[in-house]
Amino acid sequence: MKTSDLIGKATRMVLEEDVNHRLKPHEVAKQVIAILNEEPVKPKRKATRRTPASKNICDYITDDN
Repeated sequence: MKTSDLIGKATRMVLEEDVNHRLKPHEVAKQVIAILNEEPVKPKRKATRRTPASKNICDYITDDN
């Protein structure tokens, strides 16, 4: 059984790592449970757009090269 002190410590650890406050409450809860169960915590990767969509490609191509 986990004590409230351990739960609080794990919660603080997760919130300290989330400096941009991007984690949703259920994501924080999952990470806290993983820490308490001593399981490895995988950071969630956010999808990034590295190239423009084909419909927006004309905005990035100019004739002024």
